[in-house]
Amino acid sequence: MKAALLLLLTLASRAAAAAEPEISALPRLPGLSPTEALAAFRAAPGWAVSLAAAEPRVVDPVAMSFDNHGALYVAEMRDYSERRNEKLSRIRKLTDQDGDGVFETSTVFLDGLAWATGVLWHEGAVYVAATPDIWRIRDRDGDGVAEEKEVIFTGFGEGRAKLNVQALLNSLTLGPDGRIYGASAANGGMMRRAGQPSGEGVSVNGRDFSFDPDKLDIRTVPGGGQYGMTFDRFGRRFVCSNSHHIQWAPNGRNGGYFPPAAALWDIAPDGPAAPVFRISPDEPWRVTRTNWRASGLVEGIIEGNGKPSGYFTSASGIHIWRDCAIVADCGSNLVHRKQFRETPDGPVAERPPGERDREFLASADTWFRPVSFATAPDGSLLIADMCREYIEHPDSLPPPLKRLMDLNSGNDRGRIWRVRPTAPGTAPEPAKPNALMTEVLTTPAEKAPALWSKWWAATADRPRSPLADVILAGLRDAGEARAFYDQCSAGLSREQAIGLTARLMLPAPSFLRETVRRLATTRGALDVARREAMDVLAVDDPTAVKAVALDPADSPAAREAALRLVPDAAEEVLAQGADTPAALRRAAVERLGATAAGPAFLLEKVRAKTLSSGDIPQTLAAAWRKDAALGAEARALLPEPPRDRAAVIAKRQAALTLTGSSAAGAKVFTERCALCHRDGETGAAVGPDRAAFRNKGKPLLYAAILDPNAEVAPQFARAMVTQRDGTVLTGIAGEENADSLTLLLPGGAKVSISRKDITAVERAAESLMPPGVEEGLSDQDLADLLEWLVR
Repeated sequence: MKAALLLLLTLASRAAAAAEPEISALPRLPGLSPTEALAAFRAAPGWAVSLAAAEPRVVDPVAMSFDNHGALYVAEMRDYSERRNEKLSRIRKLTDQDGDGVFETSTVFLDGLAWATGVLWHEGAVYVAATPDIWRIRDRDGDGVAEEKEVIFTGFGEGRAKLNVQALLNSLTLGPDGRIYGASAANGGMMRRAGQPSGEGVSVNGRDFSFDPDKLDIRTVPGGGQYGMTFDRFGRRFVCSNSHHIQWAPNGRNGGYFPPAAALWDIAPDGPAAPVFRISPDEPWRVTRTNWRASGLVEGIIEGNGKPSGYFTSASGIHIWRDCAIVADCGSNLVHRKQFRETPDGPVAERPPGERDREFLASADTWFRPVSFATAPDGSLLIADMCREYIEHPDSLPPPLKRLMDLNSGNDRGRIWRVRPTAPGTAPEPAKPNALMTEVLTTPAEKAPALWSKWWAATADRPRSPLADVILAGLRDAGEARAFYDQCSAGLSREQAIGLTARLMLPAPSFLRETVRRLATTRGALDVARREAMDVLAVDDPTAVKAVALDPADSPAAREAALRLVPDAAEEVLAQGADTPAALRRAAVERLGATAAGPAFLLEKVRAKTLSSGDIPQTLAAAWRKDAALGAEARALLPEPPRDRAAVIAKRQAALTLTGSSAAGAKVFTERCALCHRDGETGAAVGPDRAAFRNKGKPLLYAAILDPNAEVAPQFARAMVTQRDGTVLTGIAGEENADSLTLLLPGGAKVSISRKDITAVERAAESLMPPGVEEGLSDQDLADLLEWLVR
C-alpha cells in the first residue's frame, strides 16, 4: 500500500510539467465470436448458459419485452454513445419458431429512432422510450413491421443544454396496478402529453413516473435510479444506479408536516459500492485512466482504493427472477444475484450462500456488456448483451485516451444469452414482506389514525428506525401530530414520552414541563435525553433555550444544539468574540445565512474583518456569488476556490498517507459536513447518509470531497430558486406540482415555495456541496475526516 501511494505521489509531481498526459498507443483486447464468448462464461453451480440470438439478428440490445405469443421486442441502441443525430436506434422483433430457445427470425419493427432505451409490449401495442418521447406503435397487419406510430408523451430531458447519454428515460415496466412505469434518470424533464405546450406537464426531475395506458394520465413516484426498474411478486419496486446496485423505492405517504422519508433505500448490507468478483482482465484504457486520476494528471473520480475494478461501478438493468434480484455490472462483465431477507424495516438484499466469493455469472470476455434482462415464457432468464469494446460515458474519458479509442467498436454486434437451471427444481418460497411495513405503506390516509397506536408500539425500541420515519412522514399538520401523541403516549416511560414529544415538535404536556426544563438547562454534556428536552423546551420557552446558547460555561455541543433551535441567538453568539468555539461560530453563521437579512449582515462582517472569508461555509458562499443583489460583493469578499480540482486533488494527496484520528475526524464532520450529511443521530439528511458511502474507501471519498461535481446522483443534484422578492434559495428539489415546489435546504429545513412567487428555477447536474469544502482544512484534518468516514 505504501508503495502504491508513493507511486501516486510521484505521478502527482509531474502534473505541473504537462497540461495533458501523453500516450502514443493503447493496447486493445479483441472481441470474441459467439462460440468463443459462450466458452468464456463461468456460471454459478447449477446454472447453464446458451446463446439465444447474435448478430446480425440482433445488434446493441439494451431492453427487451415479450408479447403474448412469445415474440421478443428488442430496443437496439446502435447510436450509442455519440451518434444521436444519426437516429440509428430501432426496435427488432425476434421469434423462436420451433421452441428450442433460439430466435431464428428477425425483422426490423421500427427504425429511425434516436437513443432508444426502453421497450414494452402491452395489450397489442409496443411502447418505446426514446428521449424526449414515449411512442406507442402497432403492427395492424401482422407483417412484423409497425405501420401505426404515435408519440403519446414528450418532454423528457427538457431544459437540459446537453443530454446525458447514460441517464436517459428507460425501463418501461408494467406495474402490479396495470399502469406502465418508467425511470426518468438524471435528465429528468417535464413529462407531458404530446401536443401540450413546452413547459407544461409534470416535473419528473428526481422522480420516476407511471401512466394509465388507456387514460394516459401521469403520476410521479419516488425514484431517481439511473438505468433499471423492476417489481417483485409483492408489488415492491426496485431500481439501481451505478454503484447503488439495489435500492428499494417504497411508495411512502408524505403528509407535509415532517420532511419526507427517504425516496430510495439502499438495501444491500455489503454497501452500495459492494465488492464484485470479475474474471475478465482490467481493460488497459481503464487502468491508465485510474492511474492518471489517482495521480492528479486528469480530473475525475478515483476508483475505490485506487483500483479500477472490484466493486460496483455500472449497475444496470435490475430484474426480479425466481424471487431474486439480478443486476448487471456491464463495466465488470458480470451478472450479480441477491436474495431477499425480510426485516421490520423492509427487505434486505444479500448474496446467496454459494456466491459469497463469486458471481452468479461472469465472463472472461471484456466485450460482454450485460445491460438488461427479461424473463422468457419458459421461465429462463434472458440477458441483453450490447457486446461493445467500450461502454463508458464519453465525457469521462480523458482526451488523450479518447483519441485512441473507437467508441463505435462493436456497434455491429450484439447477443442475447439464456440462463436456465441445469436440473429441475422449485425455487424456495420467498418470505413475505414485513406485515407492519406493508400495512403502513398501503393503508389509506383517512384510515391511518385508527392504527397509529399499534404502529408506534411496534417501534418503541427503535423509534428512529426507517419504519418510524415512514410512519411520521405521513402526518399532515400539527393537529395530526397532537392526535398522534395523544394516541401513542399512553404507557410510555417519561424519557420515551419526551422523545416522542420532541419528534412531533410539540409543547410539553403539563406533567413533563418541569422535567423537560431541568434536563434542558442543567449545564454539562449533550446526551440524547438533554437534546430531546431542548427540542421540547424550544417550543414552550425559546428564551430559556437561547440562554443555553449564550452561556459560556456550558458545553460547546449543548450551546450549538440550542443555537440551531433558536436561530435568533446567532448574532449575539458572534458578538461574544473570538473565544467562541469554532463549531459554535460556524453554526451561528449557518443560521444567519439561512435568513433573509443574514447574507448581507455576514458580508458586512467579512468586510469589517470581524469575520474572515473562511468563516463562511462554501455552500453559502457559492449561492451568494450567484445572487443578483449580493453577487458582486460576495465575489469580491469570498473568492471562488480553485477551479482546477485535479490540481487540488494532486496537491492534497498527503491526506491519504497521514495516519488519521477518528475522534478528530468526528469534529471535522460536525463542522464541515453535518450541514447536509447525517451519521446516525448527527447531521441533516440533505445529501447521502454516511452509511451509503462508508464502504467506498478513502481514495474515492477523498476525490469526492475535493471534486464533488465529478459524479452526482440525480436525487442530490442542486437546484437554485429565485423568488420575486430577489431571494435566492439553493437546495435539493423535492415534490413539485403545478402550484408549488419543495426545496430541502442545507441544515435540513424544508420549504414549500408557491409557483407564483418563483421567477426562475436553475437546475444543474452538480452537487449541492460546492468545490472548496477543503478550504481551511489541513492535510491532517482531511486524513482525520477520512478515517472517521470509513470507520
